[in-house]
Amino acid sequence: MDKRGQPDTSIKDAVKSVSKEIAEKYVHEIVKETTKRVLGKQSEKLNEKELVKLEKRLKRLSDEEKLEQFEEAVDGASRDISQGELRDERMLEKVDTRLAETFEKKIPDLLPKIILPPLTKMILIAIAIIAVSILGLVNDDGQYWPEAIIDVIDSNPATEGEIIIFTGSGTTDDPDGYITAYRWESDRYGFLSNSQSFETTLPPGEHIIILQVRDNNGEWSEPDEAYVEVLPIEPENQPPEAHISYIDPTPPVYIGTPVTLAGHGTDPDKEDHITAYEWQIDNEIISKTETFTIETLSVGTHIIQFRVRDNNGEWSEPDEAYVEVLPIEPENQPPEAHISYIDPTPPVYIGTPVTLAGHGTDPDKEDHITAYEWQIDNEIISKTETFTIETLSVGTHIIQFRVRDNNGEWSEPDEAYVEVLPLPLDP
Repeated sequence: MDKRGQPDTSIKDAVKSVSKEIAEKYVHEIVKETTKRVLGKQSEKLNEKELVKLEKRLKRLSDEEKLEQFEEAVDGASRDISQGELRDERMLEKVDTRLAETFEKKIPDLLPKIILPPLTKMILIAIAIIAVSILGLVNDDGQYWPEAIIDVIDSNPATEGEIIIFTGSGTTDDPDGYITAYRWESDRYGFLSNSQSFETTLPPGEHIIILQVRDNNGEWSEPDEAYVEVLPIEPENQPPEAHISYIDPTPPVYIGTPVTLAGHGTDPDKEDHITAYEWQIDNEIISKTETFTIETLSVGTHIIQFRVRDNNGEWSEPDEAYVEVLPIEPENQPPEAHISYIDPTPPVYIGTPVTLAGHGTDPDKEDHITAYEWQIDNEIISKTETFTIETLSVGTHIIQFRVRDNNGEWSEPDEAYVEVLPLPLDP
């Protein structure tokens, strides 16, 4: 109090003057130490979202709020300082400490509710952010700055190829100010748009979207950022493909013959594999393995169907084949031999070349002749269909011809006789 009982403002005015000097000279140190202490205490309470909210809250403080907080810090610093202390060398340090403590108390009041612990990296970023923001509380010089706000990102997360709509806005504390320009960028692809709202697609991955606005004074705002995640399109599962590898023996087969069927599957999807097999004969499930043998097929033609299933539970289209089953195979019937001709027709004179020709037939439909044999007087003379001989002696010779089929069975011999005469005497 002064002598008239009025509050003495001289100390307060003096402290305010010194405080302004401190603010100009030491503001960076004040902010740095203050934010370090605040974040140290809040390090287990803040997360990235909370730090961003704090940043925005500090940015949105009005000039009046900034002045109020500065005045409060000055008032608090002046309460315990006497006139004499103004000349003390530690005066600057005392006011410095008092201002720092006041800011430190104010910052937690601006925090929203606690959610999750932050990452160390985010804490370091926050120090820089808050430092710049608080710097504006004591060193604004009356300049107005615009603020960019990303209002809507629809959709987020998005799917590859999906249209994403971006909408932003800008504000300024200048009562006569207004926003004149927008600039959207991506951390990966650079410039995106200069409209307040736009739509586009983005490739798969994580993207940082950045918005800045410019006011009518030509000042650009600090960037507002948002994260957008674009998910890749999961390709549709393609069905596997079934393949009948072989049927052994190759049809047709006789009834009672064991028939082995084998198949395999392939899948056009790189990461997929075959997990199940199914064989059907005449629309009845017979086996669920890759390979199986059956010997109970009835006489007739049977439809064989084979399909496979992949690890996604999708079945292939069936691969088809036909197996014809014949009645019991009849016993092999022997072939038949036929002497076609003897030239010249006997009797012949000794020394005359005689040509013999034969052929064979087989009553079994699928059989054929594989060997021939000629005998003269029980001695094998030739193993071809046709041959010529001119060494027959005088007399009557027994000619025998037989054939063999592909089952190794010989025919009964066909027989003929050749009479060889001596040369006639000269008259």
